Amino acid sequence: DKAKNKAITIELVGVSDQLAVLAVCHRELADMFQQSKEAEAAKSNFIAPSVQREVVRDIMNKELLPYLEVMSVAKPDMYAESFDLITEFITSINTKVRARITRGENQNQEELLEESN
Repeated sequence: DKAKNKAITIELVGVSDQLAVLAVCHRELADMFQQSKEAEAAKSNFIAPSVQREVVRDIMNKELLPYLEVMSVAKPDMYAESFDLITEFITSINTKVRARITRGENQNQEELLEESN
C-alpha cells in the first residue's frame, strides 16, 4: 500500500488486483484472530465444569441433603415428599452408574482373557 510499491505494482499485469484481494484477506484474518483471542479470554473467565461438578456435589451432599432430611422429619407435610423424591432419584442414578462401571470392568476382564488366549 505504500506509494513507492504501488508505482511498481501498477505496471505489472494483474498484480495490483491480487494485492487488493490479499489486503482484504489480511483484514479478515486479523479480525478472525481478534475474535479468537476475545473468545479465548471469555473462556478463561469460566470455571471448568469438572470443578463446578465437585462444588455442586459438595453443596448437595454436605448442606442441601442433610438440611432436607432434617426438615422432612421436622415438617414432613412440607419437605418429606421432596426429600423422598430426591433420594429416590439419587439412588436410581447411583445404581445406573455402578452398573455401568461394573459392565466396563467386566468387559475389560473379558478382553484381557481373550488377549491371553
